[in-house]
Amino acid sequence: MIEVREAKKEDKEGWNRLVNESDDGWLFHLFEWKKAGEAFYAGKYKPRYVVAEENGKMVGVLPLLEDVNFSKQFYSMLGGPCVRKDAANKDMIREKMLSWIDREAKVDGIVNTHMELPSLAPLYLPPNQHNIHWLKSYGYKDEPRSVDYTYILNLKNPLENIWNGIDKRRRTNIRKAVKNEIIITKGYEKSDIKEYYNKLHLDTYKRTGATPLPIDYFYKLLEVFSPKKMFHLFFAEYQGERIAGAMLLTYKNAGRFNSNASLQKYWEFRANELLIWHMINFLKNNGYEWYEIGGVLPSSSTPKLQGILGFKEKWGAQLIKSFDGVKYHSKVMDLIHRNEMLRQYSSKISRLINESDNKQLKYLSEKIKKVIL
Repeated sequence: MIEVREAKKEDKEGWNRLVNESDDGWLFHLFEWKKAGEAFYAGKYKPRYVVAEENGKMVGVLPLLEDVNFSKQFYSMLGGPCVRKDAANKDMIREKMLSWIDREAKVDGIVNTHMELPSLAPLYLPPNQHNIHWLKSYGYKDEPRSVDYTYILNLKNPLENIWNGIDKRRRTNIRKAVKNEIIITKGYEKSDIKEYYNKLHLDTYKRTGATPLPIDYFYKLLEVFSPKKMFHLFFAEYQGERIAGAMLLTYKNAGRFNSNASLQKYWEFRANELLIWHMINFLKNNGYEWYEIGGVLPSSSTPKLQGILGFKEKWGAQLIKSFDGVKYHSKVMDLIHRNEMLRQYSSKISRLINESDNKQLKYLSEKIKKVIL
């Protein structure tokens, strides 16, 4: 008999052992990622980690975060259900954990569950990337506004072949960076994170109009994953000044590009291209077989997203479909969020309520939500 419950602190060792051995587990499934996830959302979500057991033996795990605002939702950030590799009844274990979500959604008034699956989990790597869409059979639909593709580079090929597969212009830029005497160094300390954030991250996000990530998120990555050699911070330096930086996550046989920032006044030195080429070499030399350059939204017509697509598509990597899906726990909310105009109105109302200090308004909104759900 399979039973599902919320995880406890003492589950950590067994949880991580299952993830390490599982085909559908990656770094974001690890018990420690809870700290990074909480820091990333700066207190807006609380962890709801779930364990499935069969006859007292752990057979599945599911990392979840719960939105504590009015627009309540469950979110599994690049996680999703992770099942014991040797389990004979994997589909049943998955179904039990997903049924737990449905039940809790009714009890806690959860509007929807947003589920991303990790493209670098062994089960979903090329040529088996089609496996990543199994959640659709449980009512999860593609999130129309999400980053729904990603670029993955096969590092099992000889380094010379990887180099030749890179766009000619990118190769020229890498040579230019070397000629400009750009050097790559590594950061290991909290002070390195602070410099990356204050000098590079804030400048980049201000320039692009994006909201900066919390600095505590980067501190947690360093604190939790650097000692395990799963987090790597690289800097590009020019004449002793750090002009660009990039972060890399590594686990099992793969690495994932996690963050990048640079000073615009030094763009002509092509430090960003050299950083990526350095990470490719780092992964190749350390026995990793795959490198995820990052997600893109090919259907978008916005200049910013098209620019990101143009940069990432030049590295000889394979464009594959990732899974970023949503399940609405009421038909009314599903209809609202499938209609663009209604969705925008709903988002504005939710934002106003979340930002409001009016207790009566929040009380009334909770009553309305219970009726809808």
